[in-house]
Amino acid sequence: MTNKKITQFTELNEAPSLSDVLPIVDLSEGLPANQNKKITVANFLSLGVIISNTACDASVSVGDIVRVDSATFVKAIATSEINSNVIGICISKPTSITCNVQTHGLTPAIFSGLDVTKNYLLSDSVSGALTYTAPTASGSIVIPIGRAYSATRFVIIIGQQLERA
Repeated sequence: MTNKKITQFTELNEAPSLSDVLPIVDLSEGLPANQNKKITVANFLSLGVIISNTACDASVSVGDIVRVDSATFVKAIATSEINSNVIGICISKPTSITCNVQTHGLTPAIFSGLDVTKNYLLSDSVSGALTYTAPTASGSIVIPIGRAYSATRFVIIIGQQLERA
C-alpha cells in the first residue's frame, strides 16, 4: 500500500461495514510514532459521550443512574422531576469521589443479570437503580433509561419524563 494522505483516499459511497476500520490520530500520545491508531465502525458507533473525572457523591457506584446536584453527580430516583433529571450511568470511579458518566450508547460490561427482553426505567424505590416496572405512585416519574444489549451491557437511550397523576 502506498502512502497517501487521508484526504486522497477514495470516498465511500455506501454505508460502511461494522468491521471496517477508521483511522484515528491520538493526540494524547506524546510520541508521533504512537499517535496513529484504528477503531472499527462497530466500536466507534457503540461509544457514547463520557463525562470524565467529575465530582460525584461517595455513595455512587458503578452502574448507578445519576443526575447532577450542585456540580456533583448523585444517584437519581424517580420520586420527583428534580430527583429524576437523569444525565447518564456511572461506568467507572477513578476515586471514591470522582466518576466517569456515560450519557448514551452502549456501556461496557458493568452490569449482571440484565434481561434483553425488557425496557428499563429509573426506579422510584431504590436510588440509582434500574427497574422494568413503571412507578405507579402519584407524583412519581416514569423515565425510560434504555435497553439491555446483553446480560452485562446496556444501551443508554434516556427518554422523556412523565409524571404520574
